[in-house]
Amino acid sequence: MSQYYDTESEDDDGPVLLDMYNGLKPGDHVVYQNPSWLQPDGTYKTAGMDPPLVITELVRLGADFVTAIINEGEWEVNADNLAPEPIVTKTGRVLTDEDIQALADEAEAGYDVSHLKKSEGAEESEE
Repeated sequence: MSQYYDTESEDDDGPVLLDMYNGLKPGDHVVYQNPSWLQPDGTYKTAGMDPPLVITELVRLGADFVTAIINEGEWEVNADNLAPEPIVTKTGRVLTDEDIQALADEAEAGYDVSHLKKSEGAEESEE
């Protein structure tokens, strides 16, 4: 049941609460990228919709439109203008899907930590 729309309606064209849309789901951290707000430098105006933006609900309104409720109702936007928030490393590098898949593959294969240096202040674990 939606907190924002009557999704229990008998109307076939009524609002429908969605579990997922275009790979996005409630709980995902996203960025707002309205094509008409694209800047010459490749960034987007945010109109105050600065991260963190978290999808609260995705609701299909009619046959061709999905709205996203963001941050518990603070914003409601066209879900087509949302993209997953990029994952950025400590050094500022944005991880691509390929980078993330490579990390997942490495983790699934098992990771040998014996070659890693112990960080300063780390205590020896008792095994």
